[in-house]
Amino acid sequence: MSFLTKIKALDYVTKIGLILVVMVGCYLLFIWILSPVLIKTNIPAHGVRMGDHIMTFSNQEQIVLNLVATLLAIIISIAAWLLMKGNSLKQENEVEIMKRALSPDEKKMVEEVQKAGEITQDSLRFRLDWSKAKVSAILLQLDRMNLVQRERQGKTYNVFIKKK
Repeated sequence: MSFLTKIKALDYVTKIGLILVVMVGCYLLFIWILSPVLIKTNIPAHGVRMGDHIMTFSNQEQIVLNLVATLLAIIISIAAWLLMKGNSLKQENEVEIMKRALSPDEKKMVEEVQKAGEITQDSLRFRLDWSKAKVSAILLQLDRMNLVQRERQGKTYNVFIKKK
């Protein structure tokens, strides 16, 4: 499994946290790289440290430095977010489009499977309060439509949304 695939599999909260870390890291990196280029002030008695320019707006040079570093960090963070989103949007959209053509019972079934991620057929029956025959018939129909996949697990089935 590649690094990008592993990142795409993370939940949204972790992805947002990762994006924030990337954004702050990029901001600090750009401050460090751009401060010698954009800040021309050389006061002999005053040593310039990286922390002196972080979010300081006391003169025009520091304003430009902070704005450039912030904009570059935001652009890189947006690019990272788009890389993380990738195919997950495509798969969600395909399922949403297919759900429009389903009966109300089939929609309920797909929504329960989506909520759980992976669920046993028996658990699904208890959650929906339907008979074994009804759950089995609807799942078989959804399996034929390639919306869900059933894997035998002892006397029951594990059910999950089929990956395209």
